[in-house]
Amino acid sequence: LKDGTTRLGDATKELKLELAAHPDEFLANFYLGVIHMTEGKWQSAVPLMGKASQLQPKNPDPHFFLGQAYQSLGKYRQAIEALRKSIALNPRFEHNDYQVTNAHFRLGQLLLKEGFTAEGEKELQTAAELKSKAFKRDSEKLDAYLNAGNNAVENTANAVKNVSNVINSLDGKDQTPSSLLAPGIVAGPESPNARTREALAAEAAFL
Repeated sequence: LKDGTTRLGDATKELKLELAAHPDEFLANFYLGVIHMTEGKWQSAVPLMGKASQLQPKNPDPHFFLGQAYQSLGKYRQAIEALRKSIALNPRFEHNDYQVTNAHFRLGQLLLKEGFTAEGEKELQTAAELKSKAFKRDSEKLDAYLNAGNNAVENTANAVKNVSNVINSLDGKDQTPSSLLAPGIVAGPESPNARTREALAAEAAFL
């Protein structure tokens, strides 16, 4: 924790120097705002996140963090506006599904506090559904991963078993099966067929 705090301090200094030279740099505004929020400095984070949201108005991230900062400051109307923008910019949840779920949850809480009961309950229900879908999706991914691992182990075991069987079948035995002693002739060692014996003898005469 001490090392992390030191690194945050170093990062803060570097980001402030960057902003002094390039005040319209999105990443500097955004990450310095994130650091202030990590430290609980919500008031300091607001103008940075506000600037970041202006520099990249179609990016849902600064709107989400701005809404979180406003919520922590008790500025609920501003928080509601920022969170709605964050959600609207990610309609298919492709950018960050956890963040969208969190945005719906926070928005639901704020709407309830502001007296918009029906809207608030709807947002909380949406958040619950998204969380359930995310849990199901993660569970399916885990099952697929575990099944793939089990199949790989099973295939490897079968391959080892097959190789072992081949080695055992050849160990100390003639590698030529008795049924293939002469082309086109089927004969086991105990066969009484005289024509078979004659054919084998004739074949041997040419070897």
